[in-house]
Amino acid sequence: MTDLCTCAKCGRITDIDKLDAKPSPTRLLRLVRLLRGQLFMLRYAADRGYDFDRLECRDCYGPGYVEF
Repeated sequence: MTDLCTCAKCGRITDIDKLDAKPSPTRLLRLVRLLRGQLFMLRYAADRGYDFDRLECRDCYGPGYVEF
C-alpha cells in the first residue's frame, strides 16, 4: 500500500517516499538561503535543531533533494 502526501509547494499528490523534508521558511532561513544558498541553509537549519517539517517533491525542493 502506498502512502500519499501533498507537496507543500506545488500541491501535487505524491508517494511520500518521493518527498523530502526541509524546514518551514522563516525570515532568517530565507536570508541565509539568499546569501549562502540552499545547501548551506539546510546544514545551518539542521545544526541548529530546526524541525524539518515541510515535505516537497523533487521538482520543488531544489538542491539537496534526497529520495529514499
